[in-house]
Amino acid sequence: MSEQTDRHDLQPLTPTDVTALSRGRSALEDRLLLSRLRRRRLIREIEAQTQRALLCYVSEGPMIDQNDVLGMSALLQHVEPGASITLLLNSPGGDVDAAERLQHMLRESVSPRGMQQTGDVEIVVPNRAKSAATVMALGAHQVTMSDTSELGPIDPQVKIQNSYYSVAAWLTAYEHAERRCQEHPGNPAFATVFQSFNPVIVEMLRFAESRARNLAEELARRADGWNYTMVATTLMDTTRFPSHGQMIDWRTAKDIGLRNVRHMPRTNPIWDMYWELYLALRGVAGERRKVFESRHVTRLE
Repeated sequence: MSEQTDRHDLQPLTPTDVTALSRGRSALEDRLLLSRLRRRRLIREIEAQTQRALLCYVSEGPMIDQNDVLGMSALLQHVEPGASITLLLNSPGGDVDAAERLQHMLRESVSPRGMQQTGDVEIVVPNRAKSAATVMALGAHQVTMSDTSELGPIDPQVKIQNSYYSVAAWLTAYEHAERRCQEHPGNPAFATVFQSFNPVIVEMLRFAESRARNLAEELARRADGWNYTMVATTLMDTTRFPSHGQMIDWRTAKDIGLRNVRHMPRTNPIWDMYWELYLALRGVAGERRKVFESRHVTRLE
């Protein structure tokens, strides 16, 4: 697309445009179309100022899962290999394996094999990128945060019998029960509690904890000068972060060693556009859907 066309596309819609768009559509369809056109104009304006491809993944409720590969693939299909990418990411977390896969797709797009000159991955967090989304942030070359942004602890949460449990809390309870049995071998109450733990589940939780730690270290290791072991250990420390939903703002992120985090003031005009775009996409996704969007693609999951 030419530069002249891009500038023209940033202009406001005229009454004639609105009338033309309305023909043959319902009022709801018309409002959705107008909203999409305005969002894409905003994406183009941000891209023009940052000289980076801008992709968006916004979810308020649904978790990161393997199906997100379809949405990310649709976005990356229109990105030039080796181009630098900014991902506007808002997510409550989800499947760490899926998060690793999405981060891998981004990395492969900006650094394809055989290319000498490659780009980088920036993640912009307008509101929250929690748990598995924080794991994605660890693998980015840069994470841009402002005063509204938060990351979160990465201690895994596992679903057992229709309820989610902290792996760290479950394993701590198991270790306490085991120690009481060893210290009081004749106490039937302690023996009953210890026997209530399913050994298969205990091993599964240990694997989940090890998996989360190893992945965090692997992603952080890619950056020069990081103490990747300390970063992973701190993000999984339930003593420092007893709540899985606890806020990690940009200052705390820097304090615990995330050297790829930069702060962008809310007064920055670029941040103002990121925030406006996030609010618009949040309205599209609602509480039950995810939206993947670029200037070429809009995909609701």
